[in-house]
Order: sequence, then structure tokens, then C-alpha cells
Amino acid sequence: MFNIRKTENTLSQFSPGFLCYKESILFLDQKAQSVFQLDQRMVTLETFLAILDTDSSLLLRRIITTREVGDSIILNASAGKEGSLQPVLIQGSVIERDTNGKALCFSGYCVAVRNEFSVPRIYDATGIGLWEWNGVSGKCIFCKDYHRMLGYDWPYETLPDTFQGWKELVHPDDLEAVAFQEKLAQNPDAGDKFACFVRLRRKNGEYIWTIGKGFVVQRDQLGRAVFIQGTNQDIEIVQKEYEKVLEQSLHDTLTGCYNRAFFSKYWDRIKKDNIWPISFLYLDLCGLKMVNDLLGHDFGDKMILKMVSIMNAVIQMSKYIIRMGGDEFLIILPECSLELVAECERNLRKYMKIKNAIEEIPVIFSVGFSSMKSGDESLTDMISQAERDMQKKKEWSHPADIYLMQSYIEKLTGAKVSYQDSRLRLL
Repeated sequence: MFNIRKTENTLSQFSPGFLCYKESILFLDQKAQSVFQLDQRMVTLETFLAILDTDSSLLLRRIITTREVGDSIILNASAGKEGSLQPVLIQGSVIERDTNGKALCFSGYCVAVRNEFSVPRIYDATGIGLWEWNGVSGKCIFCKDYHRMLGYDWPYETLPDTFQGWKELVHPDDLEAVAFQEKLAQNPDAGDKFACFVRLRRKNGEYIWTIGKGFVVQRDQLGRAVFIQGTNQDIEIVQKEYEKVLEQSLHDTLTGCYNRAFFSKYWDRIKKDNIWPISFLYLDLCGLKMVNDLLGHDFGDKMILKMVSIMNAVIQMSKYIIRMGGDEFLIILPECSLELVAECERNLRKYMKIKNAIEEIPVIFSVGFSSMKSGDESLTDMISQAERDMQKKKEWSHPADIYLMQSYIEKLTGAKVSYQDSRLRLL
């Protein structure tokens, strides 16, 4: 008979990757990107389905498009780039569906595995607990994180060490789902894996919803499961990870500022807050291409970060800073009048001159502004108006700004800079 060793000594450290889906887009954290061999944090659903094996792709599509196959996601998939597919375990749940049954969002975790019966051995992962169960003797072992999830101070407080004892923690209305696990343990005709939603009682008496999943790893000569391994995951943790990854996807990795995806999540919320007037500052960093070409992108990144520090130092009022492109930024200022945003623009230019007089790396930018009095005006038009104002001022100051950047690079490198038809080279 299979010998179940003490859980605490045998669990290897495991860090799952988290992924979530919303509005046809999948958001992946860094670990999930590594598992699926992707270099983007956000991918379309079709792109994601294309890297899965055919069966897994079809099943996941069915889960998303209809509630017929349930809300629980458990896939032993092959995923990755063509020619380098690897087994991946995906576990999660649909969080919300529309009236037609289509999934609006789901979230879960993933891990690269060695075979289709592999289950992640989770050690120190809050909200996810591993269990091991001998279906013949009824003995159960729960990892310390399982105890923590249910509010127990392991090792001083321990959970029941039998399946029957564990059933006492299950909400009475969910015992029917648990009954299938007992059938699976006794009869191979019931299959070798399961997934279910079950409420578990915490030490304080409260119940939490969990996703329970398990696999039969070994059966004896009578077909009884002598080793079943699985996890229970607090669904609230899934939702928190979804929100965390979604929030990360809205930020620029270099500066920490918002990116263009900001508008899809926040603009409607800003308008509903009725914080009119709302004003805009559009900034363009001068000479970034020149610096990147002649001094390197690391140097250019320092300039961008200095520009962001200037924006934060000067604009002390409530604001949203969005990186619109490589060298362009937009600042949204709620409850800011046209007169006040004009003063902010003047202060930015004054502060820029002061910083450039005392710091080694010059940070030169042009600024334009606009203001809208109500939600009846077009956001696109207001941003374009601020950008046009910036371009107008940039045309006036551009020759002097470029000369200053050239002089700085020549002083730093000891070589003359030629600037002709937007092409740069050291002479």
C-alpha cells in the first residue's frame, strides 16, 4: 500500500501563476507568462486559445461561451510555442456570467506539470491549501496553508486527520458534492479526478467558498484509491488576484504611470464622480530619440523617470498621469479650472528650468493644456486640443531645445553631434 509521508516534510515550494479573463482579454502575471511562454501581460482570448492543445482549447471555449459545462475550470493542457509544448495545469472558476450564460470574467492559477495527474504541491501560498487522502484508510493530511486558510494556528491547532472528520467542516448543503469524492475513491468507474465548489467552516464558525479539485494518483489491486491529492482554494483570493493583475495591466512598467488602457477602466468612473471641470496637460519630452540613439536606452529611461518626478513634484493636486507613448504623457486633473491648469503649465516650465540648471541630465519638455466643463464634451477632442496646444509651443521652442540637448551630448561624449533630417550621428 502507498505510504503517505508527513506533509510538512514532503511539500516542495511552489509559486503558481495567476491569470484572469475580462472582456475577451486575458491578463497574466509574470509567472503565468513564463508558464505559457508569452512575453505579453495582456493577450486576446483567441491568441491564448491558439497556444493550447485542441481539446483544451475547445473545452475552455465551451466554458466561456456557455454554462452547460459548469463554472469550474480544470485543464490538463499542453501549451506554449509550436515545437516546445509543455504540460500545464490550469485551475480556476468563472466569477460572473451575463444573462446568456457567457462568461464575463474568470480567474485562476496555472503551473507547469510533469504528467496529467500532477497537482501543484503548494507550500506557503495564501488562500490555497493542499491535501492528501488515503481513500482506503480514510486518513487525511493538510498542509500548513490549508490550516491557515481556515484560521487555524498550525502546528498548535490542527484539522481533523480523517475524511469523516473533514466532512464535519463542510456546509450541510454541500455534502452531495462531497459524496461523489467517496464514490471516486472506491470505484475507478467514477473516474480519476473531480472538481467542485464547497463551503468550508473556518475556526471562527464562518463559512468560505472554495474550489476543490483532486486527482487519484494510485489505486490498489481492488481499484480503491490509496492516494488522492488535491487542493482547495479560497475563491475570494482568486478575485483579489484577478483585481491585482488587472490593476497591474493598467500601469506602465517603467514609470508606474497609467497606460492607455486606463481609459477603459477609469474614465467612466471619473465622469460619474461629477468632478467638473476636468483639465488636461499634454507633455512631450524633447530629444528622447537623440539620447536613445547616441547614449543608449538606459540613459533615455533616466530622462523619462526624471520627467515623471517633475510632474509629481509640481502637480500636488489630485491627478492621473498616463504614459501615452514613448515620450508623451497626459495628466488628467479633476476639479481643475482652465485658469488653474494654465498656472500648472507655467509652474511645470519654471520648475523644468530650475532642475536643468542644477542637475546633470537635462529634461526638456513642451506642455499644452485644455479643459472640459461637463461630460457632454468629447474626451478625444479635449485630449487632441491639449496635444495641439503642446505641438504649437513645441514648434516655437524646438530649435533651442534641440541645440541644448546636442550641446549636452557633445559635452558628455566629447564628439560633435550632427542633426539632419531627423537622423543623428556622432562625427
